[in-house]
Amino acid sequence: MLFTFLTLFLFTARIRADGELRVLHTPPSVKWIGGDQLDSFYLSEVLLATQGHTASGSSHWSGLAIANPFDLDSTSIILVHIQGIYMLEPLETLKAYDLLYSDSLNSIDNFIGELDPRSVYDVNFTNHTLGVAKYIHYFGNDTVPIAKSIQHFRPAEYETHRQFLQEIGYMEAISENLTHLLQPSQVIVIRISLQSIVKISKYSLLLEAKNIINQAIFRLLSAARLTTKSLLFVQTTDREMITDLSGRITKSGNNTNPFKKLPPRDFPIIFNIVLWFSLSMALALAIICYVVATIDPGFDSAFYRVSRKLVYRSSKKKN
Repeated sequence: MLFTFLTLFLFTARIRADGELRVLHTPPSVKWIGGDQLDSFYLSEVLLATQGHTASGSSHWSGLAIANPFDLDSTSIILVHIQGIYMLEPLETLKAYDLLYSDSLNSIDNFIGELDPRSVYDVNFTNHTLGVAKYIHYFGNDTVPIAKSIQHFRPAEYETHRQFLQEIGYMEAISENLTHLLQPSQVIVIRISLQSIVKISKYSLLLEAKNIINQAIFRLLSAARLTTKSLLFVQTTDREMITDLSGRITKSGNNTNPFKKLPPRDFPIIFNIVLWFSLSMALALAIICYVVATIDPGFDSAFYRVSRKLVYRSSKKKN
């Protein structure tokens, strides 16, 4: 029983990845090595390090190596974040790392908060209305055509379909005007949510959404490569979004210190398993002790025969 309990506990306590960090293009100043998992709390710390900023965290992640610290300050960053899925495999990938825990959105917010607001374009479509307002504020163009669907999307019938294709249209518009937007040390963050599409049971719709995003990312990457050589292009995913009862995104932990580790999200499950297994084993042990203590030591009892043999042997030794 103890072996079974330990096996089940270790299996449940195993840390699972909740997303991915994929490096699609890297500047010569940094190198991506190994394949260690990265806590999503420290995503902002890694991104800050690629531009030469001092991070306040204490991550010991070994996946990033600085090759030329004198060129870090001119690095431009494009980050595309897809919320609602664990993994999106783009057409090109240099390195991929698992992200642990669903805290990528908070970490990206903290990364942006450490930068000069004049050097950041943050188009956050996890809230569609606010994302569109941000795009218009940055680029001043609100007549962008929506992306064309392949087969399964019905933008005329479903609002969520229209919003998603509109967001991809904005992303393609950024690609077309990237030459005028992407300057040295500039940061462009585009966040898209697939939460509403993931909730739909049709896998074909989700697969088509992934293909549409992949094509948009490839066009953005191709345009960025023509704009600057000192470019870091990364794509992140996170399959969960923490929300409160009203449906608004909530921030977990202490926002003034983004690198403070939070308890694993599986902690309540592990605690309940340990608690109830401990109580069950303690109850089983108490019942066994009670039965043994109150058993009738009759002549047909095994306890009686064993005790008689022990008494006989001890008396024989004395004689």
